Amino acid sequence: TRSLVGSVRCVQETATKGVLIKKGNEMLTRYCEKNHLPIQKCGQLVVALKEQDLRGLNELKKRAWRNEVPIQMRNEFETSLIDKNAKVYKQSLFCPAVSSTQPAEICKFMAKEVSELGVSIQYNTKFLGKAPAGIFTNSGLIKARKIFNAAGLYADKIAQHYGFGLNYKIVPFKILGLKSTKPSAAISTNIYTIPDFNFPYLAVKLYTTPNGYIKISPLAAPALWREHYNGLAGFSASELISNLISDADIVIRYNKKINFLNVLSSELKKFSKKFFIDQGTRLVKELKDVDFINDKPAVIANLFDTAKKEYVEHSIVEADNSTCHITVSYTHLTLP
Repeated sequence: TRSLVGSVRCVQETATKGVLIKKGNEMLTRYCEKNHLPIQKCGQLVVALKEQDLRGLNELKKRAWRNEVPIQMRNEFETSLIDKNAKVYKQSLFCPAVSSTQPAEICKFMAKEVSELGVSIQYNTKFLGKAPAGIFTNSGLIKARKIFNAAGLYADKIAQHYGFGLNYKIVPFKILGLKSTKPSAAISTNIYTIPDFNFPYLAVKLYTTPNGYIKISPLAAPALWREHYNGLAGFSASELISNLISDADIVIRYNKKINFLNVLSSELKKFSKKFFIDQGTRLVKELKDVDFINDKPAVIANLFDTAKKEYVEHSIVEADNSTCHITVSYTHLTLP
């Protein structure tokens, strides 16, 4: 992830997933500190902006306590002591365990670390199919006694080569955001709005990076193919058709239950840069002399159960004696 948001994300999750995210937050924090990697222990505020938000704030507090997440309720004055620029109506929640990192730097360090231990990292290598004692790739045969499939957006397809996850399909979504053109001291902590509990990952947030930049996120949009980051890069006609069918299914299946079209409409408004910036800046008292540009996009995996015709809120792990398949789901569709 782009920042260590685990402690607040987990208060939006079911207990098991929340506990695991909390543990991962703690492990990654220790890893960054041990290896002197960029990390900013800025904490995170979830702010109420109106009377109706206070109910959601109390629900988040209950979930935090259930998952043993250190979280504190703060009044307006106490909130100003944490971040004097944060806008708040009556109360906020503060999670001191949250930090911001630079994921690219962490990945580079991990790659260097495992390479020194004798691990071979083969880039630009595509899985083509299973082999009697390994896998076929576009770089040739790779022999292996045990295969771990953690292929992200393609984990479901690889698992199905081995007879696993036949009822599961990954539906990708693109996450867009904005980044300040230069470092700014306008905020000193990450600031989130109260989420819609049907779509908690869509809660607008302002967060700061270890090198002082400010980011506004997220804008969620359907990814037309699995690696739909920019332009036509990674284009796949078969994935385009499949994803369009899946996206239509989302609208039809969920609109009556959670007014999905309203959610889609609010996300489309964010394509207006001015509207998107306004959504972020309403979390602070002022944000002067800060200009924003498009940040690097991300594509997340939403896992759909084709047999039950519903989205899966947790990741799936399946294995036999020679393979293990980890199909990750980012979905948080909590239906009434």
